[in-house]
Amino acid sequence: MSTKQTVKPEGNALTARDLELLAAVFNCTKAPVEVCSPFIVLDHSCNADNNQVDYARYAEKVGLKNAASGKASWHALKKKLDKPAGSGGGMS
Repeated sequence: MSTKQTVKPEGNALTARDLELLAAVFNCTKAPVEVCSPFIVLDHSCNADNNQVDYARYAEKVGLKNAASGKASWHALKKKLDKPAGSGGGMS
């Protein structure tokens, strides 16, 4: 009998699924992602209208049920990325 163990990342580490979702969102924007030196910005500034996510396409690409699930997934990931370093989530 095998048991499946889940490894929870420590600190600010992103999970493999987080990275998969992040990669997918860059491929599911309604227009090419705009680079605002030195950061790539989605839904924040630098003409955010050009960086809108196609939630239906994103949901399909990552195996979610519908656009609403895609939107919720992306916003949860964005929240995690926006957390300051050392606060239990996001990137360092």
